[in-house]
Amino acid sequence: MTSKILLCLTLSSFYCPSVETHANSSISYAQFRPIPFKKPASPKKSSNPSPIVYSQSAKAGNLVTPAILLGMPAIVILALIFMSLKND
Repeated sequence: MTSKILLCLTLSSFYCPSVETHANSSISYAQFRPIPFKKPASPKKSSNPSPIVYSQSAKAGNLVTPAILLGMPAIVILALIFMSLKND
């Protein structure tokens, strides 16, 4: 049992690099400095928010899954898919 442990320790000393090897490496530690933290800019609140307007293809694309779940006919689902492929 102790011979197995001694063998493992010996092999690990060959295959695992030591701390001294890393300290003497040519990589500069300046490369690993943390980036200074910058506070995000606070969003400006507008007094008059603009409404979000969706295109017809986005509306049709959002209706495909509910149409499938509601068991609509295949022609309705295909029509919604083709409408969502429009470039508008």
